Amino acid sequence: LLILTFQYPFTKWIILLPVVFMIFGSIVISGADTVLKVVSSLNKIIFFILAIGLLCRSRKILKTCINIWIKLWVFLGVMAILSSLGYATGLIHFSPLEFSEITPGLYYFYLSNSIFGNLNPRTILDIQVGRVAGYAYEPGQLAFFFGFNILIARSWVNEKQLKFFTWVNFMAGLATFSMTFLSFFVFFFLVNFSFVDNKSRYIMAPPLFLCFAWFLYYIIDVGALGFTSAEDRFIRLVLAGDIIKDNTWFTTLFGNGIGVAVKRGEMGLSSAPVNILVERGAIVL
Repeated sequence: LLILTFQYPFTKWIILLPVVFMIFGSIVISGADTVLKVVSSLNKIIFFILAIGLLCRSRKILKTCINIWIKLWVFLGVMAILSSLGYATGLIHFSPLEFSEITPGLYYFYLSNSIFGNLNPRTILDIQVGRVAGYAYEPGQLAFFFGFNILIARSWVNEKQLKFFTWVNFMAGLATFSMTFLSFFVFFFLVNFSFVDNKSRYIMAPPLFLCFAWFLYYIIDVGALGFTSAEDRFIRLVLAGDIIKDNTWFTTLFGNGIGVAVKRGEMGLSSAPVNILVERGAIVL
């Protein structure tokens, strides 16, 4: 990226780098975190700035990256669908995998296949399902990217591939059994339909929103949230709130250091923006 940056002068983006070095330098000097962790975060932000600068300036490189992204996620989407179908029908064999054997302290239990990746077996409403994680760390993380792909499809994918790309990502997203993915797209469909410029929306929108409200009530009433990470994430959000309450002006701006939540609550923070605010502070966020 540095070599390409010298080939394509990105003056608007390069000017951010000294500012970034000053911010992270102040974290090191203040002793808010270890040098190793600060450098690790700094590398990611430098990469982010240089990559955006490069893609904004070089349309050819941007187009190549988009094409690679589309082909990659069509492949991963098809693999996720096949993985789900293979597990449901018993045609694909998955072996038990204890994550704690790889990373001590993590107790995820997966069924693993060397080609299709991992499944998280769960019983949802007395039905045995395999939540596809593929090669992501968790099914929910994989679902996020399938959802992201659906939202950007019209901007990135040509008309011939659009429908196929969208449906592959949607079906693959369902294969993760992510309640967030499902709820978001139900709500997304309702909001989009409500803003369609035709007379039928005034008739159809109210009952559709009532259906969505019933859907939320139903999944709560039958205890479906007990099969998700909702409760765990809420607990972590409360923990983040407690840390923020104890902030000084300095820790509000520059953060409390990576791993502060683990030290205080014996668990990490699951929301990335909240995590950055707590550990790296408002300036970096």
